[in-house]
Amino acid sequence: MPWGHSEVLQEFVFVAIKRKTKICFGVLGVLLLSAFHFRIFRSYQGYEFKLGKDSNYISKKDYFDGLPSITLTIRTSSQPRLLPFLYCTALRTAVLYWSQDIGSIGIILDKESNEDVKMATSLKSHQETMGINFKIYYEALPHDPTIFTRIRRRFPSYNRQIFCSFLLDLFIETDVIAWTDTDGKFTSPVTKDNIVNNGKLRAKGMDTFKYGHIKMWSRMTERMIGHPMISDFMTYFPVYIWTDTVKNCRKHILKHMNVTSLETAFMKTGPGGDLSPVNVIMTYAYYFEHDKYDWHLDLRRKSLDVYNKKHVSPGFELTPAHLKPEVHVSIHEKYYSDPFNTINKKAYCMAIRNTKLYRNMADSIKKMCQPFLHDTMWELFQFCNKVEQEHVTTWCKDDKALCIQLLDEQYSKVHDLVDSDVYKLNLTKVSAVENAAKDMGFQCESFFEPV
Repeated sequence: MPWGHSEVLQEFVFVAIKRKTKICFGVLGVLLLSAFHFRIFRSYQGYEFKLGKDSNYISKKDYFDGLPSITLTIRTSSQPRLLPFLYCTALRTAVLYWSQDIGSIGIILDKESNEDVKMATSLKSHQETMGINFKIYYEALPHDPTIFTRIRRRFPSYNRQIFCSFLLDLFIETDVIAWTDTDGKFTSPVTKDNIVNNGKLRAKGMDTFKYGHIKMWSRMTERMIGHPMISDFMTYFPVYIWTDTVKNCRKHILKHMNVTSLETAFMKTGPGGDLSPVNVIMTYAYYFEHDKYDWHLDLRRKSLDVYNKKHVSPGFELTPAHLKPEVHVSIHEKYYSDPFNTINKKAYCMAIRNTKLYRNMADSIKKMCQPFLHDTMWELFQFCNKVEQEHVTTWCKDDKALCIQLLDEQYSKVHDLVDSDVYKLNLTKVSAVENAAKDMGFQCESFFEPV
């Protein structure tokens, strides 16, 4: 391969299991049968809830028809510092809010690591109870693995994941890569409108150039692409990218930097400094594949003319059409302070509010949700609260009515999907992830209770 990547080993895991509902009779069992509805009482960490299925069931496949093929993609490893994020943050919320009929979850691991293989085996053994289809991929080391130490940028395992980000198309075979981090926490069920608009992938960014590391990202991006970074795209998850965009971006980098391998290009960006593959690839997409994406950029109240002169190449200027607000469906856990687990409770309660599922919930769940029933989910315009990565004081201050309208539209669709059983929001799936975590030797904190 011209970019010098020695081997890609892929392991595809397809699960197509049609499960039958099991109804247990006993002293503690409650069975309510009618021509149209049945309920089963279950519990999660002391919160009792009921699972229901209506006769007007709508196939999830029908709702998600028309979407391109998608893989929710995470590049990670079995390092102990990453495991709590992967299981307790990413997977516990993905099992609730990412439908397996949107696409599988692709996990890219280190080929030479026995611990990574062990983790993959464990994940696959739990995937049925999680309700997830996992696809496991293993990345081999490049021809010269010393580049990850010689680059002198953070630490070798981090550098390897940065390097792999420019090779995702060699692993993921679907049309779209839904790129997320291990510490990306979903805060709403994902709808089709969150992903595409008239066939274009949603792309969101924000002006965070006042931070020193963002300025470094911008310099590195321009060095690799030849154009300035127009926005910070590491301000939402998942980042939806056409798989071909990654391949085309890599080819452009090699040509622009006048090199024949990705290893050489990688070394030319160092030593030192910081690099953001998401921003490199999405900046490439803006300049070279602009019409394949639906752009939503927050200038944080800066003048459009001033911003264009400072951050955009001549001839590619932003217009007001690029600046329209759009909701997020996740937060960045590592940079989001939430000691009382408010976001987990509020996200779940807002998703079931005004639905048949909520009306059938046991009192414990209704009591938990009571404080949020008349609240507004402004968190869908946030990504971090430890740093300034939110739109409440920008997009929503300029046009609060529009933001409320977008939230109303989001939850109108979400509640329809919950009522139609497209999203079941089954908390036993959260418990399944926690059991998988125990297999790896650690325990997640409570999903709802304060930590």
